[in-house]
Order: sequence, then structure tokens, then C-alpha cells
Amino acid sequence: MRGPQRLLALFSLLALHTGVWVTDGRRPDSRSCPDDLEAAVAAHCPCDGQVNHGQYVSCVVRYGIALRKAGCRGGTTVRMIRCAALSTCGRPGAVVCCTSSPGTCDDPAPGDGTAPGVCRKTRMRITRDEATCTAAGGVSGGRGSMCWACATSSTTTTSTSTSTTTSSTVVRAPVTTTSTTTTTSTTTLPAGVTYGNAVEFPGASQHTPGYLLGGPISVPQASTLTHLGVIAKSGGPHVILALYSDTAGEPDRLVAFTPATSMTVGAMEMPLTSTPLAPGVYWIMGVYDADASIGIDESDAAAPVRYLSQSFSDPLPDPLPPAFSYAGQTFNYYIRVAE
Repeated sequence: MRGPQRLLALFSLLALHTGVWVTDGRRPDSRSCPDDLEAAVAAHCPCDGQVNHGQYVSCVVRYGIALRKAGCRGGTTVRMIRCAALSTCGRPGAVVCCTSSPGTCDDPAPGDGTAPGVCRKTRMRITRDEATCTAAGGVSGGRGSMCWACATSSTTTTSTSTSTTTSSTVVRAPVTTTSTTTTTSTTTLPAGVTYGNAVEFPGASQHTPGYLLGGPISVPQASTLTHLGVIAKSGGPHVILALYSDTAGEPDRLVAFTPATSMTVGAMEMPLTSTPLAPGVYWIMGVYDADASIGIDESDAAAPVRYLSQSFSDPLPDPLPPAFSYAGQTFNYYIRVAE
């Protein structure tokens, strides 16, 4: 049975509620921010004092909203809350698992005669214990946050000398929000009925690539699915939308999905092969190949969100593995049906 509060150390996810807080035209008010934000988060949401990671992430999100309302708008605040969510907190035995693979470094100063080097590129994820990490070919970074548990080592080689530099790797969370207002385009939509969130939200998300993330919608009567839809705040990246069935309150079997589609500002509806839908709850989720922005609403603190790590080029999972969770965000995802 799927755990209702399983999640990676999000962000988010995740998706943390407070995106680029300084984009509202006001200067950050550092007087409203704790002097030691990391300690303040630890005191407000004890890492080892939560029933599960979902509860921990929800606590961090609520604290972030409280800080925002108090006037704390510094970018450091957002980063520290993201890092707290990208942690093993609330998951007994879990560790940050560090894996690396060889790759080519970018040339930091083209034309200076120094060739690009060979890097060991580090990736991080949360595993349930150290043994699972080791079995997957990784090295345990211990308990804590993905923001500082692993390091990326790069070795640059020239004909005269070899130098090695190590820098910390910061993983960005799946979704944040921004107060930036974006003008949408007018789109001619097909006939039919929509279920989900087809009315544009004023908020604009900041989705990070590499995560399949979304929420539930209700289909009140037997219908025929014809389109999956999203309302984009910016264009450029590619999106894949997926619709999953619901089992015991969690996304389960893959019902339909779209091909990778280039995003344009406004309502986008991707046609599908007509698919019968029984009445009930479904989960509509999206994954992106680059930073993306869609409509988002945060007025319902209980709105459920599910997500998991998903490479854009990999096949969509079916059934969906136990997903990570948090609450408080609703996205401009919807379906169009013929009744």
C-alpha cells in the first residue's frame, strides 16, 4: 500500500511555496529574517521530531509562508528553506546518496590555451538507507540535506600541470512561485468540457526539470478524454503531461500522456487518442526539460501534490512508484473531455 506522505526531500519539492520573493519591486527586509535562518528552521521544524518527511516538508512550507508574510524576502531565505526540504528529515535511516559519472567540463576561459578537463559529475538522491545507496553504486553522504552532502570533483588537465578543484553542488527544488505577471496569449480551444484547473491562476510557478509533479482532479461522470491541458506563463521549454488513475488517494496507473511539446504562453491543449474515463479521481502531472513556468495557486494549504524524480527522456512509469508528497499548491493542469 502506498504511504500517503512519502517524498524525496523536497522541495519542493519538490515545491516550496515562496518563489522569488524579491520580484515584487521591494527591497528585501533583512530585519524580518532570522539572523541564523538554518537554526531557525531547525528550531521551528525539528529534523527528528516529525512523524514522516511529508509532515516535515509541510512544516517547512508553512514556516516559509510565515516568514514571507512577516516581510522576510531575501533570496537566502528561499535557499535555506529549499535545503531544509531537500533533506532526510522525517525519514529514519535515510541518507543522501551520492553517485558520480565521468563527463567533460566546460572550458571556464575559452581562448586561454587551457583545455577543458574531465569531470566526475555528482548526482544526489535520497535512499531509504546506506545499504540501498551502496547497492546502487553510490556513496552515502550521511543524513542531512542534498544541498551540501555531496561534492562535485573536476580535474582539469593540461600539458604542463594538473589541478583539481572541488565545489559544492546545490540541487534546486522542483517548484517555486514568483509574483511576476506575464501576459498570456489568446488561444482558440476545441469543443468539449474541461475538468481540473482551466481558469488561469495569477501566480507563476518556477518548475525545475527532472521531476514529474502534479495534483488530483475529479471527473464527475463517464467521459471520453480528448486533450490534456496546461496554462503556461512562459514559452520555450518542452513539457510532457500525463494522466494517472487513483488508488487509495495516490496516483497509480498511466491512463494517457502527451508527446513532448514545446511550450507557448497561454492555454495549451495537446490532443490524445480518445480514451474512455470512468467517473472518479485522477492525477494530472507534468515533467519539463528545462526551467518552466505555469499558473499556480497557493490559497488551499491542504491541496495535495505528488512528485518523483523523472528524467525527461525516460519512459513515464506505469504504474507510478510510491510518490513523494507535500501540500499547498494547485497547478493550471486540466483535461478536456467529450461527454
